[in-house]
Amino acid sequence: MGKSVTQGVRVDVGIELVDEAEEVPGLRERKKAMTRLALEDAALELFATKGFDHTTVDEIADACNVSRRTFFRYFASKEDIFSGDKDVHDAQMFELIASRPADEPALVSLRVAVLAMAADLATDPSRLVAKAQIINETPSLRSAGLDHEQRTIDDIVEALARRSSGPVDDDDVFRLRLVTQAAVGALRAAIDRWVFTGAQEDLVDVAVEALDLLAAGFGAPGS
Repeated sequence: MGKSVTQGVRVDVGIELVDEAEEVPGLRERKKAMTRLALEDAALELFATKGFDHTTVDEIADACNVSRRTFFRYFASKEDIFSGDKDVHDAQMFELIASRPADEPALVSLRVAVLAMAADLATDPSRLVAKAQIINETPSLRSAGLDHEQRTIDDIVEALARRSSGPVDDDDVFRLRLVTQAAVGALRAAIDRWVFTGAQEDLVDVAVEALDLLAAGFGAPGS
């Protein structure tokens, strides 16, 4: 009986040790995520009060009581505070477009992807508003955002072309680029309107309205 109890204790301890070992990486990731958000929040507050160009990395790090080296573990630069999430959103959009039916009209696929991105962005509205306002007030960030948007459009066009079941010629690429630029522009316009009106509406609803207007325009006959 003693042997049985001893074995039972060993089993229980073993399970506890395994559980702790499994929790450590998760706890570590949560702490890293919290540190990243704290740095981002401090940066956004400083940018809003001092301006992006007049805020230094050292000031952001000091606001969080961390070293300059720690800041650069999470962000490559001040600009990365605004561009870091864009790559994640882009990857999700490309994956979603690639998963759509090959014969689905490009505008329909783009609508699904744009609304998914709008829903994702709207999960933290105050942060999105803060970032958008700072970008709008900072010429260098606006320029960088437009450059990133153009690269995103190029990649979406390529993704749509790859998805096609038949050959894609120059005219096809032109049409794909036209509809992609329009859809991405609709999302940007929706975000601008949403921010300008104080984020009172649901961003997805504003994006739906923009895309509906876009679809109506594409369906209208040419003059």
